[in-house]
Amino acid sequence: MEIFSNYELTKLVIPYPTLQNLGLLSIFLIIALLTRQKANTSFLDKTQTDQLKGIAILLVVLGHLWVHVSSVRAIPVFGDYAVSLFLILSGFGLSVSQTTKTINNHFILRRFRRVIIPYWLITSIILAADFLLLNRAYSITDVFTTFAAINLNKNLKHIDYTRWYITLILIYYIVYFLFNRYFNKANALLGIFAFSLVFCVLNVTKIFQIGAVDQIMAFPIGCLIAFYYESIWFFLNKRRVELCASLLFLLTSLVFLFPSYPSDLIFKALFILIKSVNSLLFCALLILLVGRIGKFGYISRFLSFCGIISYEVYLIHGPILIKYNPIIKLFSPDFIVVSFTIFLSLILIVSFCIHKMLRSLVKQPTSLCHDC
Repeated sequence: MEIFSNYELTKLVIPYPTLQNLGLLSIFLIIALLTRQKANTSFLDKTQTDQLKGIAILLVVLGHLWVHVSSVRAIPVFGDYAVSLFLILSGFGLSVSQTTKTINNHFILRRFRRVIIPYWLITSIILAADFLLLNRAYSITDVFTTFAAINLNKNLKHIDYTRWYITLILIYYIVYFLFNRYFNKANALLGIFAFSLVFCVLNVTKIFQIGAVDQIMAFPIGCLIAFYYESIWFFLNKRRVELCASLLFLLTSLVFLFPSYPSDLIFKALFILIKSVNSLLFCALLILLVGRIGKFGYISRFLSFCGIISYEVYLIHGPILIKYNPIIKLFSPDFIVVSFTIFLSLILIVSFCIHKMLRSLVKQPTSLCHDC
């Protein structure tokens, strides 16, 4: 009998997917509440960003369950939106770190090292596991390009469906470094936004397609938040914007009532625009929610823990969840809430062990949005 299941070709038939999805989201919420504690935090400080990363990585892993394992997608699935949140936090964290560090070659190399060393390690393990467990080998070209973090080839999706993020974040690291090295902060911010707009056009026209429009725009939005941090914090203190953001999010969510993209080019572009705004509003709501709870003096140790090891979770969860899953097959699909909870617990434990090991290698904690 096989000791694992491969859901790349044969998907799992999960009954009542939306109900079970809500059950898993409820478990996340209950654990977050049970692990709350008093703490003093400020808007988007490390404690708050850790919690946001924790929320995001849980949504990413859960989203991949319904996209890559289940034959039917549940509602709601926020995995793609959570990736946008990571990119916002990455742009924000990188910009904040620049206030105390000079932009030079060491600045960019240090951040590349934080991303690439864990990535190389996990990639080596995945390639070995694919060969030993799936009898699957990749071409020299594919191996070389994925180690170079150039994850544009469709064949590389079979290594891990999430590695396009690594390519995107490294592109933005290079763009951020170049603009901030040769321009002042204001002009560099304009340059990054201009680059992202060109990037969006290339993406929509499928000339250079990676990520989605909201994910491409997320990094410069994070840089913008850092640039106007004091003004934004002052505005949020004086006005309650959660209700307005919630109403806008619900309003833009109506676009999903359409069964598919409209055929007309203008309506298709409008659909993409509204969907992107919906994603960024969702990120804003999470940031506002964590900020509001932090203002009352509370944090969640569970969410902080998940956020601290988010990069390791991101790197390892996909192959184990989709290609060689040792847990979910042990239970009936009726009990996906139980099996996924056990699976996630295993992933968190393994990720924590890898995180501790990587700290000694890169000499600083790794994170899915470095420096935040």
